[in-house]
Formats: sequence, C-alpha cells, structure tokens
Amino acid sequence: MSSSLSRRSLLALGAGLAGCGSRLRDFPFDGSVSVGSELGLSVRFASVCCAVVEGFGTAVLCDPFFTHIPLRQVVFGHSISDPKEVAPFVPHLGSVQAVVVGHSHYDHAMAVPTVDPHIAPDAVFLGSQTLAHTFAVTPLTHPVVSVNDQLTTVDRIGRPWMHPGGRLRIWPILSGHPAQWAFFHLYKRQLDAPRSRPPVRVHHYQEGITIAFLVDFLDAGRVAARVYIQSSSTGHPAGFFPRAMLEERGVDLALVSMDVANREMNSGDSVLHLVEPRHVIFTHYEDFFSGKDEPPREIVKVDLPKTHDFFRNTPDRTYWFPGWNTHLTL
Repeated sequence: MSSSLSRRSLLALGAGLAGCGSRLRDFPFDGSVSVGSELGLSVRFASVCCAVVEGFGTAVLCDPFFTHIPLRQVVFGHSISDPKEVAPFVPHLGSVQAVVVGHSHYDHAMAVPTVDPHIAPDAVFLGSQTLAHTFAVTPLTHPVVSVNDQLTTVDRIGRPWMHPGGRLRIWPILSGHPAQWAFFHLYKRQLDAPRSRPPVRVHHYQEGITIAFLVDFLDAGRVAARVYIQSSSTGHPAGFFPRAMLEERGVDLALVSMDVANREMNSGDSVLHLVEPRHVIFTHYEDFFSGKDEPPREIVKVDLPKTHDFFRNTPDRTYWFPGWNTHLTL
C-alpha cells in the first residue's frame, strides 16, 4: 500500500468514525440572539471554529472555514472553499483587521484565499510559520504573518502583535492538538519550506504548531474587551499563560473547542479554570462532512446533549452552543 493511500485510508477511517455521532435535529442550539450590549461584542459563527468577533470599530476572524465538504471528496478530491458559503458573511468581513488561525489543517484554514479579498485593506493573517509556508505562492492581497517567535507559554509572557491602527492587540499562546481519533494523528508536520503550489488537497494543509490567542479590543488605549480563542486543546500546559496577564483585565468571552468542554466535565486541566470567562462559546462539535442543509451530527469524542446539560446547570457564567451561521450579540 502506498504512503499516500495509507494516509487516505487512515483519514477515511478516522473521519468516518468522527462523523458517526447522533443526529441533532432537536438539539437546542443557540440561534441568532441578543443578550444585551454590556460587552459591545458581536459574534457571527459559521462552523467548526470559524467566527467573526466584532466590537469597538474592528473585528477578528478566527479559523476561516465555511464550506462542509463530503468525506469522499475530502479523501479523494479537492478541498476548496465555496464562495457561496462565505457570501452571507462578506458584509461583516470589511472590518476584520486580523485573521487568527489556530493551526493549519484544512478545516481551520481552507477559506484563507476566499476571505482575502473581503477583509480590511490593512488586515493580516496571523498564524504559524507552517501557515505562511502553506500559502507562500497563493496570490493573496494580505500578508501571512508567522508568530512562532513571539509565543506566550504557561510560564513566559511573549510579545503581542499590535495592529497599526491601535484597536487590536493579540497575544499568541502556544497550544496543542490532540489525535483525531484514538492514536491516529494525521497531517501533523511543521513545514520547513514554502509550498511550491497553492493547497488544494487535505494533505496540503499540515498542522504546524498550534496556537491559542488572547485578543484585546482596545478603545483609546485601554482594553475595552478581552476574548480568548482556543480552537484545539490537549490540556495543561497547552493554551495556558501566566496568570499575571489577567491583572490588566479578565477574559470577557472565550471561544473554545469541545476538547476543553470534555476536560472540564471530567475534572481535568481545563483552561477555563485559568481564564474564568464571563461568557463561553463552545465550538468544534460537529461532523463537518455533512452539508449545512442536513441535521448536524456530533463528532465521536462529543456527547453534546450531556455537555449541554452539564454546563447549563453551571450558574456562574453563560454558555452558548451556537448553531451554524448564527449571530450572538453580547
């Protein structure tokens, strides 16, 4: 068996199992809703970990992925973002001044070329050196900036990225990516050289290092709102940072993957214990090989009804389980 076929077979096996969860036709997903405006933030959720977070005259897009592609096409065909799936979000991309990419798998980065024409003229893509290498020869109008040399870790404060306009400060934090299924961890390489062609297949999107982000929305130099984003997690120390960073301001909103929810439910080393956010949005719950016109399925590592019941009974903060293409105003 060739190495390419082996990788495809593993992907089909792991992805097929990942998509074998229950249908969620009656699951109480949070739809478009406003819960007041004390934070002044708006969140438009697309799918997986992709969301536009907007406030104070600017916006951040995280992990651009809008298009669900059938498993057979992912394994044997091209993985390319469909502009029609992005179209409903285009009116809200013009204020995006930073696109943060937690890692470079296709379900977190595939729509980079599709959103590129629509984000603000002074915007940048922030991610790993692997992300920069992945899109090295893709014709983009905005730069892909590697933050590998400025990472914050659990015991070291790194360097933030500052938008020249003064409205955004973003701290990249070293995070981690679990195996997709059992001990199978696919496409986990760090690229050490630029790709010679634009990525069009799933194996062109290698993981690279995994990054969480602490995003500060600035207003007249002060932190007006703080958002923590972790689109994949392996628990402590991944995604953790020195507690002293919270002295300036606590975390208002956290967008975290279901890996974080599972750790919290099992009394594990959840990053929520550190960031203690006022609001939490859970992401990466779905089988994204099914179309958005079908009832969602949860991935194999997730029991979404159980998770919903557990967190809805926690009174000290608000938890959201967003449906696809929904809008939350906080």
